[in-house]
Amino acid sequence: KKSQKMSQQQPNAEESVFNRRFVAIGDVVLLKQRHGNTKTVRVTSADGTVQTVGGLLKFSDLIGRRYGSRLVTKRGFVRLLPLVPELWARALPHRTQILYPPDTCLIVAQLDLRPGRIVLEAGTGSAAFTHCLARTVMPTGRVLTFDFHAERAATAQRELTEHSLQRWAVCEHRDVCQLGFPAGSNADAVFLDLPQPWLTVPSLPACLRPGARFGSFSPCVQQAERTAAALRECRRFTDLIGMECHQRRYSLQPRSLPSADLGPEDDGNDAASAPAPEDDKEAPGKSTAPVSKEASSLPLRVAATEPAYEQPCHSGFLLFATFYGPAE
Repeated sequence: KKSQKMSQQQPNAEESVFNRRFVAIGDVVLLKQRHGNTKTVRVTSADGTVQTVGGLLKFSDLIGRRYGSRLVTKRGFVRLLPLVPELWARALPHRTQILYPPDTCLIVAQLDLRPGRIVLEAGTGSAAFTHCLARTVMPTGRVLTFDFHAERAATAQRELTEHSLQRWAVCEHRDVCQLGFPAGSNADAVFLDLPQPWLTVPSLPACLRPGARFGSFSPCVQQAERTAAALRECRRFTDLIGMECHQRRYSLQPRSLPSADLGPEDDGNDAASAPAPEDDKEAPGKSTAPVSKEASSLPLRVAATEPAYEQPCHSGFLLFATFYGPAE
């Protein structure tokens, strides 16, 4: 058992950053604690420790354990979760507002992203969506993301390096609203999460390949309208479409419905009151016993669905388009 655990101390090079099965030295582990709290810890060495709500944990107890397993502590337990974009979005320190899976899944699909794509992103912020983009384009693609805030850009690049994503995602300090995107990127897609995304449109033809996809996220519809107007004015984009992602929760609860008392079944029709044929009387397995009034009045148990009374479902407005090539 000890030799098996020691063999897992180093990460397997064949495993993806987001697809590791066992905790190894250098991994970033999400510790799911009581009351929904999640603590992020980097396993630096076998001699390290980390303080949790349930008590002190040794890194030597984490190394070699399978992701998803439960580790008992002095005052409860913690769950070892892997670093995946969906879980990281819930645990990261928010420097700006981030995009959550209902929006990110729709964006990735609309941008037609897959392994090997080159993606430009403006508005890195907390780099939550950058992790999602990097996972989508791995192992041969690349994400180049920009943020106008120097400190945020440096923090995002440091996190990408700590998470072993520097091969697929790079964050640079650049104000693309003023300077535009770097020319010659030949990107397959571009995504904007900016207060004024329409300012970047003039620089896009020089950095996108024909057929590339454009996407932007705006909290207000007026921002989306101005961006759409800039794309039309550029005359290099087509297939403009705006979307609003809604998420509505339904609860499934058992319900009791009262049985309807319809009274006697005699409607004055002699055929209805006629005795049943002999064949029906002698049919095996057929019950001819009358249903008692008490049984017919019992409530009917059903499973009912109902929407939640409070459901903040609006996140923002998404705008997508297709770049069909530079001007000839």
